[in-house]
Amino acid sequence: MRIVDIRHGFGTYVGNLSLEPLIDGIAFRAAVHHHQGAASLHELMEVREALEAGLIGTVAASLPTEDLAELKRLVDTMEQEARQHDAIRPETDRAFHLSLYRALGNHLLSEVLDAFWAALHQVRAELGDVHTDPRTTWAQHRALVEALEAKDGARAVETMHRHFDDLRARLAMD
Repeated sequence: MRIVDIRHGFGTYVGNLSLEPLIDGIAFRAAVHHHQGAASLHELMEVREALEAGLIGTVAASLPTEDLAELKRLVDTMEQEARQHDAIRPETDRAFHLSLYRALGNHLLSEVLDAFWAALHQVRAELGDVHTDPRTTWAQHRALVEALEAKDGARAVETMHRHFDDLRARLAMD
């Protein structure tokens, strides 16, 4: 579980207590089941969607100004990446989703959400899955920020579901 860090000649220390073993386990399970013909990528995406869509309405009601400003900055970065490189860097997308739920103040929740984000992206990369059109991805993130700025929880929930539509459609084609 990587909780204990043994350093030969120095001693035994408590590790950083990361969820990396969970990420690796989820990704490994999803990849194996995918190769066996199971809908494991779809299931992994559904878990992530349920978590994010279930929380976004709460975020919309109480998003601090500084977090909204950070989300806008990240959306601007996504736009630049989409236009200049025809791709959105995974680090930018990950930062967006981490920033989205920071205001809830629940570190475990943030780590679990990030674990599912990382596992899904790890499996997609291992399977050679490429990202959807970066301009579409950028527009979906921008629409989510606009819903949050309007404090429209229902629109934010709907926008979050639409954010997963392209991935859901592509997984259905596999």
